[in-house]
Amino acid sequence: MVLTSRWTWRTAARFYVRGEAFCPYRLAGSALSGPLRGDNEDERRAISQPNPLPPLLMSSTTTLGHFHFAFVNAEATGLIYAHGEVLPRLCIELKLRTPRERVKAEIHFLRLQVQYAGEVLAEGTSSGDFVDFYDRRVIVESPIGRRALEFVNERLVADRVDLTLLLSGWMRIHYDPEDGESLPVDLPADGWTFTTFGMNSTASIMLQVPRGEWFKQVIEPVGTIEYVLTEIPLLKGGVGVALEKSYKQLQEAERHWATGNDPSVFFHCKGAIEALPGWPQRIFDPLVDQTKAKYLDRLVHSAKNYFDHGRHIAQSGLQEGEFPVDHQEAQFALALTKVLLAEVGGALGARSWG
Repeated sequence: MVLTSRWTWRTAARFYVRGEAFCPYRLAGSALSGPLRGDNEDERRAISQPNPLPPLLMSSTTTLGHFHFAFVNAEATGLIYAHGEVLPRLCIELKLRTPRERVKAEIHFLRLQVQYAGEVLAEGTSSGDFVDFYDRRVIVESPIGRRALEFVNERLVADRVDLTLLLSGWMRIHYDPEDGESLPVDLPADGWTFTTFGMNSTASIMLQVPRGEWFKQVIEPVGTIEYVLTEIPLLKGGVGVALEKSYKQLQEAERHWATGNDPSVFFHCKGAIEALPGWPQRIFDPLVDQTKAKYLDRLVHSAKNYFDHGRHIAQSGLQEGEFPVDHQEAQFALALTKVLLAEVGGALGARSWG
Protein backbone atom coordinates (compact mmCIF):
# COMPACT_ATOMS: atom_id res chain seq x y z
CA MET A 1 0.00 0.00 0.00
CA VAL A 2 1.50 3.35 -1.06
CA LEU A 3 0.42 6.31 1.07
CA THR A 4 0.18 9.60 -0.77
CA SER A 5 -1.85 12.20 1.14
CA ARG A 6 -0.12 14.58 3.51
CA TRP A 7 -2.46 13.73 6.36
CA THR A 8 -1.88 10.02 5.90
CA TRP A 9 1.88 10.64 5.76
CA ARG A 10 1.69 12.68 8.90
CA THR A 11 -0.23 10.06 10.84
CA ALA A 12 1.73 7.12 9.47
CA ALA A 13 4.99 8.66 10.61
CA ARG A 14 3.82 9.50 14.13
CA PHE A 15 3.87 7.12 17.03
CA TYR A 16 2.60 7.57 20.55
CA VAL A 17 4.94 7.55 23.54
CA ARG A 18 3.32 8.02 26.94
CA GLY A 19 0.26 9.70 25.45
CA GLU A 20 2.24 12.11 23.23
CA ALA A 21 2.67 11.94 19.47
CA PHE A 22 6.33 11.48 18.64
CA CYS A 23 8.13 10.95 15.33
CA PRO A 24 11.42 9.05 15.63
CA TYR A 25 12.48 9.96 12.11
CA ARG A 26 12.22 13.73 12.00
CA LEU A 27 15.28 15.56 10.69
CA ALA A 28 17.29 17.21 13.43
CA GLY A 29 17.06 20.97 13.31
CA SER A 30 13.88 21.03 11.23
CA ALA A 31 10.84 23.07 12.13
CA LEU A 32 9.09 19.88 13.22
CA SER A 33 11.77 18.44 15.53
CA GLY A 34 10.78 17.47 19.06
CA PRO A 35 7.57 15.89 20.37
CA LEU A 36 4.28 16.84 18.75
CA ARG A 37 1.03 17.17 20.66
CA GLY A 38 -2.18 16.36 18.89
CA ASP A 39 -4.28 18.91 20.79
CA ASN A 40 -2.56 22.02 19.38
CA GLU A 41 -4.23 23.45 16.28
CA ASP A 42 -1.12 25.39 15.19
CA GLU A 43 1.03 22.27 15.34
CA ARG A 44 -1.54 20.25 13.42
CA ARG A 45 -1.58 22.93 10.73
CA ALA A 46 2.23 22.91 10.58
CA ILE A 47 2.22 19.14 10.18
CA SER A 48 -0.47 18.90 7.52
CA GLN A 49 0.93 21.89 5.59
CA PRO A 50 4.68 21.90 6.21
CA ASN A 51 6.60 25.05 5.33
CA PRO A 52 9.15 24.54 2.53
CA LEU A 53 12.66 24.07 3.85
CA PRO A 54 15.61 26.04 2.40
CA PRO A 55 17.82 24.09 -0.02
CA LEU A 56 20.17 21.75 1.83
CA LEU A 57 23.91 22.22 1.44
CA MET A 58 25.81 19.44 -0.32
CA SER A 59 27.69 17.14 2.02
CA SER A 60 29.14 13.64 2.18
CA THR A 61 25.96 12.34 3.86
CA THR A 62 22.22 12.67 3.33
CA THR A 63 18.96 11.18 4.57
CA LEU A 64 16.36 9.21 2.65
CA GLY A 65 12.79 9.96 3.58
CA HIS A 66 9.66 11.92 2.77
CA PHE A 67 9.20 15.63 3.54
CA HIS A 68 10.75 16.17 7.01
CA PHE A 69 10.94 12.47 7.90
CA ALA A 70 14.29 10.66 7.64
CA PHE A 71 14.22 6.87 7.64
CA VAL A 72 17.69 5.94 6.31
CA ASN A 73 21.05 7.69 6.57
CA ALA A 74 23.13 7.45 3.39
CA GLU A 75 26.83 8.18 3.07
CA ALA A 76 29.45 7.87 0.31
CA THR A 77 32.38 5.82 1.62
CA GLY A 78 34.79 7.26 -0.95
CA LEU A 79 35.27 3.95 -2.79
CA ILE A 80 34.93 4.56 -6.54
CA TYR A 81 36.21 2.58 -9.51
CA ALA A 82 35.30 1.60 -13.04
CA HIS A 83 35.59 -1.57 -15.10
CA GLY A 84 34.61 -2.92 -18.51
CA GLU A 85 36.15 -1.92 -21.84
CA VAL A 86 33.11 -2.80 -23.98
CA LEU A 87 30.45 -1.37 -21.66
CA PRO A 88 32.21 0.74 -19.01
CA ARG A 89 30.52 0.86 -15.59
CA LEU A 90 31.19 3.34 -12.82
CA CYS A 91 30.94 1.78 -9.35
CA ILE A 92 30.30 3.85 -6.22
CA GLU A 93 29.95 2.47 -2.70
CA LEU A 94 27.29 3.80 -0.31
CA LYS A 95 26.92 3.13 3.41
CA LEU A 96 23.33 2.88 4.64
CA ARG A 97 21.84 2.63 8.14
CA THR A 98 18.66 3.59 9.98
CA PRO A 99 18.73 6.40 12.57
CA ARG A 100 17.71 4.11 15.48
CA GLU A 101 17.53 0.41 16.32
CA ARG A 102 13.74 0.04 16.11
CA VAL A 103 13.61 1.36 12.55
CA LYS A 104 14.11 -1.02 9.62
CA ALA A 105 13.89 -0.44 5.90
CA GLU A 106 13.66 -2.53 2.75
CA ILE A 107 14.88 -0.49 -0.22
CA HIS A 108 12.89 -1.86 -3.15
CA PHE A 109 14.39 0.55 -5.69
CA LEU A 110 17.25 3.05 -5.49
CA ARG A 111 18.33 5.25 -8.38
CA LEU A 112 21.77 6.90 -8.27
CA GLN A 113 22.45 9.78 -10.65
CA VAL A 114 26.05 10.99 -10.95
CA GLN A 115 26.56 14.63 -11.94
CA TYR A 116 29.61 16.75 -12.68
CA ALA A 117 29.62 20.46 -13.56
CA GLY A 118 25.84 20.38 -13.96
CA GLU A 119 25.86 17.48 -16.45
CA VAL A 120 24.63 13.94 -15.87
CA LEU A 121 27.50 11.48 -16.29
CA ALA A 122 25.77 8.23 -15.39
CA GLU A 123 22.71 6.63 -13.79
CA GLY A 124 22.56 3.33 -11.96
CA THR A 125 20.10 1.40 -9.81
CA SER A 126 20.07 -0.97 -6.87
CA SER A 127 17.28 -3.03 -5.29
CA GLY A 128 16.56 -5.53 -2.55
CA ASP A 129 18.72 -3.95 0.14
CA PHE A 130 17.68 -4.50 3.78
CA VAL A 131 18.81 -1.70 6.10
CA ASP A 132 18.84 -1.60 9.89
CA PHE A 133 20.77 0.23 12.60
CA TYR A 134 24.04 -1.43 11.55
CA ASP A 135 26.09 -0.22 8.58
CA ARG A 136 25.25 -1.84 5.27
CA ARG A 137 27.55 -1.21 2.30
CA VAL A 138 26.02 -1.17 -1.16
CA ILE A 139 27.88 -0.77 -4.46
CA VAL A 140 25.82 0.84 -7.22
CA GLU A 141 26.95 0.20 -10.81
CA SER A 142 26.18 2.88 -13.40
CA PRO A 143 26.89 2.50 -17.15
CA ILE A 144 29.08 5.41 -18.24
CA GLY A 145 30.25 6.40 -21.71
CA ARG A 146 33.75 7.47 -22.65
CA ARG A 147 32.41 10.84 -23.75
CA ALA A 148 31.26 11.44 -20.18
CA LEU A 149 34.73 10.57 -18.88
CA GLU A 150 36.33 12.89 -21.44
CA PHE A 151 33.95 15.64 -20.32
CA VAL A 152 35.36 15.40 -16.79
CA ASN A 153 39.00 15.18 -17.90
CA GLU A 154 38.72 18.22 -20.16
CA ARG A 155 37.41 20.35 -17.28
CA LEU A 156 39.58 18.96 -14.51
CA VAL A 157 41.58 21.91 -13.15
CA ALA A 158 41.84 21.18 -9.43
CA ASP A 159 43.41 18.35 -7.44
CA ARG A 160 40.10 16.51 -7.18
CA VAL A 161 36.89 15.65 -9.04
CA ASP A 162 33.75 16.97 -7.34
CA LEU A 163 30.85 14.64 -8.10
CA THR A 164 27.25 15.16 -7.00
CA LEU A 165 25.24 12.01 -6.23
CA LEU A 166 21.44 12.33 -6.40
CA LEU A 167 19.45 9.52 -4.76
CA SER A 168 15.78 8.69 -5.34
CA GLY A 169 13.48 5.67 -5.21
CA TRP A 170 11.08 3.94 -2.85
CA MET A 171 11.30 1.65 0.16
CA ARG A 172 9.22 -0.11 2.80
CA ILE A 173 9.86 1.03 6.36
CA HIS A 174 9.01 -0.57 9.70
CA TYR A 175 8.95 0.71 13.27
CA ASP A 176 8.98 -1.67 16.21
CA PRO A 177 7.08 0.09 19.05
CA GLU A 178 8.35 0.31 22.60
CA ASP A 179 6.49 -1.47 25.43
CA GLY A 180 3.14 0.22 26.02
CA GLU A 181 3.39 2.21 22.79
CA SER A 182 0.50 2.11 20.31
CA LEU A 183 0.59 2.63 16.54
CA PRO A 184 -1.63 4.98 14.48
CA VAL A 185 -4.76 3.41 13.02
CA ASP A 186 -3.54 4.25 9.50
CA LEU A 187 -0.52 2.00 9.87
CA PRO A 188 -0.95 -1.70 8.93
CA ALA A 189 -0.96 -4.18 11.79
CA ASP A 190 2.47 -5.53 10.84
CA GLY A 191 3.99 -2.04 11.18
CA TRP A 192 5.23 -1.83 7.57
CA THR A 193 4.42 0.96 5.10
CA PHE A 194 5.81 2.25 1.79
CA THR A 195 7.47 5.62 1.20
CA THR A 196 9.31 7.36 -1.60
CA PHE A 197 12.50 9.37 -1.18
CA GLY A 198 14.40 11.95 -3.18
CA MET A 199 11.32 13.00 -5.14
CA ASN A 200 10.12 16.14 -3.39
CA SER A 201 13.12 16.66 -1.13
CA THR A 202 16.87 16.92 -1.46
CA ALA A 203 18.83 13.67 -1.25
CA SER A 204 22.27 14.72 -2.49
CA ILE A 205 25.79 13.65 -1.61
CA MET A 206 28.99 15.43 -2.58
CA LEU A 207 31.76 12.96 -3.41
CA GLN A 208 35.27 14.37 -3.80
CA VAL A 209 37.62 12.05 -5.68
CA PRO A 210 41.38 12.81 -5.60
CA ARG A 211 42.77 13.51 -9.06
CA GLY A 212 45.24 10.62 -8.98
CA GLU A 213 42.60 8.15 -7.86
CA TRP A 214 40.25 9.34 -10.63
CA PHE A 215 42.81 8.51 -13.33
CA LYS A 216 44.07 5.26 -11.78
CA GLN A 217 40.76 3.79 -10.56
CA VAL A 218 38.30 5.15 -13.11
CA ILE A 219 39.99 6.18 -16.38
CA GLU A 220 42.68 3.53 -16.86
CA PRO A 221 40.55 0.39 -16.23
CA VAL A 222 38.05 1.20 -19.01
CA GLY A 223 40.51 1.94 -21.83
CA THR A 224 43.90 1.31 -23.31
CA ILE A 225 45.48 4.55 -22.09
CA GLU A 226 47.69 4.51 -19.04
CA TYR A 227 48.42 7.75 -17.23
CA VAL A 228 51.72 8.67 -15.64
CA LEU A 229 50.86 11.18 -12.96
CA THR A 230 53.28 14.02 -12.28
CA GLU A 231 53.67 14.74 -8.59
CA ILE A 232 54.81 18.28 -7.73
CA PRO A 233 56.33 18.63 -4.23
CA LEU A 234 54.59 21.30 -2.14
CA LEU A 235 57.41 22.59 0.02
CA LYS A 236 56.97 24.45 3.29
CA GLY A 237 58.88 27.46 4.54
CA GLY A 238 60.50 30.27 2.54
CA VAL A 239 61.17 28.22 -0.61
CA GLY A 240 57.65 26.84 -0.57
CA VAL A 241 56.18 30.34 -0.41
CA ALA A 242 58.26 31.30 -3.45
CA LEU A 243 57.06 28.27 -5.40
CA GLU A 244 53.41 28.99 -4.56
CA LYS A 245 53.45 31.77 -7.14
CA SER A 246 54.37 29.25 -9.82
CA TYR A 247 51.72 26.81 -8.58
CA LYS A 248 49.03 29.48 -8.86
CA GLN A 249 50.08 30.27 -12.43
CA LEU A 250 49.90 26.55 -13.22
CA GLN A 251 46.37 26.34 -11.81
CA GLU A 252 45.34 29.28 -13.99
CA ALA A 253 46.83 27.52 -17.03
CA GLU A 254 44.78 24.40 -16.21
CA ARG A 255 41.63 26.48 -15.89
CA HIS A 256 42.15 28.11 -19.29
CA TRP A 257 42.95 24.77 -20.91
CA ALA A 258 39.63 23.39 -19.65
CA THR A 259 37.76 26.30 -21.25
CA GLY A 260 39.66 26.07 -24.56
CA ASN A 261 41.57 29.35 -24.16
CA ASP A 262 44.82 27.99 -25.58
CA PRO A 263 46.83 31.25 -25.85
CA SER A 264 46.13 31.95 -22.16
CA VAL A 265 47.50 28.49 -21.32
CA PHE A 266 50.83 29.52 -22.86
CA PHE A 267 50.69 32.87 -21.07
CA HIS A 268 50.27 31.30 -17.63
CA CYS A 269 52.78 28.51 -18.32
CA LYS A 270 55.30 31.25 -19.10
CA GLY A 271 54.26 33.00 -15.90
CA ALA A 272 54.81 29.81 -13.91
CA ILE A 273 58.39 29.59 -15.19
CA GLU A 274 59.21 33.26 -14.62
CA ALA A 275 57.84 33.06 -11.06
CA LEU A 276 60.36 30.37 -10.09
CA PRO A 277 62.90 31.39 -7.43
CA GLY A 278 66.28 32.04 -9.06
CA TRP A 279 64.83 32.83 -12.49
CA PRO A 280 66.29 33.21 -15.08
CA GLN A 281 69.69 31.52 -14.67
CA ARG A 282 70.01 30.43 -11.03
CA ILE A 283 66.97 28.19 -10.54
CA PHE A 284 69.02 25.06 -9.90
CA ASP A 285 71.85 26.66 -7.91
CA PRO A 286 71.05 24.43 -4.89
CA LEU A 287 72.28 21.38 -6.86
CA VAL A 288 75.77 20.14 -6.01
CA ASP A 289 76.50 19.32 -9.66
CA GLN A 290 76.71 22.80 -11.19
CA THR A 291 77.16 21.43 -14.71
CA LYS A 292 73.79 19.69 -14.41
CA ALA A 293 72.36 22.89 -12.93
CA LYS A 294 73.39 24.89 -16.01
CA TYR A 295 71.83 22.35 -18.37
CA LEU A 296 68.59 22.39 -16.42
CA ASP A 297 68.53 26.21 -16.33
CA ARG A 298 68.92 26.25 -20.12
CA LEU A 299 66.15 23.68 -20.48
CA VAL A 300 63.75 25.79 -18.42
CA HIS A 301 64.75 28.91 -20.36
CA SER A 302 64.08 27.14 -23.67
CA ALA A 303 60.64 26.08 -22.44
CA LYS A 304 59.91 29.70 -21.50
CA ASN A 305 60.83 30.81 -25.05
CA TYR A 306 58.48 28.15 -26.46
CA PHE A 307 55.65 29.39 -24.24
CA ASP A 308 56.41 32.98 -25.25
CA HIS A 309 56.08 32.05 -28.94
CA GLY A 310 52.59 30.65 -28.33
CA ARG A 311 51.25 33.90 -26.90
CA HIS A 312 52.15 36.15 -29.86
CA ILE A 313 50.08 36.57 -33.02
CA ALA A 314 51.64 35.04 -36.13
CA GLN A 315 52.90 37.67 -38.60
CA SER A 316 52.92 35.40 -41.68
CA GLY A 317 51.89 31.99 -43.00
CA LEU A 318 48.56 30.16 -42.75
CA GLN A 319 47.96 31.41 -39.20
CA GLU A 320 48.76 35.06 -39.92
CA GLY A 321 46.83 37.31 -37.55
CA GLU A 322 46.06 34.43 -35.18
CA PHE A 323 47.73 32.77 -32.22
CA PRO A 324 49.82 29.90 -33.69
CA VAL A 325 48.69 27.30 -31.12
CA ASP A 326 45.97 24.67 -30.86
CA HIS A 327 44.44 22.67 -28.02
CA GLN A 328 46.88 19.79 -28.37
CA GLU A 329 49.87 22.14 -28.19
CA ALA A 330 48.34 23.79 -25.14
CA GLN A 331 48.06 20.37 -23.50
CA PHE A 332 51.74 19.74 -24.25
CA ALA A 333 52.69 23.13 -22.77
CA LEU A 334 50.71 22.32 -19.65
CA ALA A 335 52.34 18.89 -19.27
CA LEU A 336 55.82 20.34 -19.86
CA THR A 337 55.25 22.98 -17.17
CA LYS A 338 54.18 20.32 -14.68
CA VAL A 339 57.30 18.25 -15.33
CA LEU A 340 59.58 21.27 -14.93
CA LEU A 341 57.89 22.42 -11.71
CA ALA A 342 58.14 18.88 -10.34
CA GLU A 343 61.88 18.83 -11.08
CA VAL A 344 62.43 22.26 -9.52
CA GLY A 345 60.41 21.30 -6.45
CA GLY A 346 62.39 18.09 -6.06
CA ALA A 347 65.72 19.89 -6.39
CA LEU A 348 64.82 22.60 -3.92
CA GLY A 349 63.39 20.09 -1.49
CA ALA A 350 66.55 17.96 -1.54
CA ARG A 351 68.82 20.92 -0.86
CA SER A 352 67.31 24.14 0.45
CA TRP A 353 68.73 27.57 -0.30
CA GLY A 354 71.61 28.50 1.92
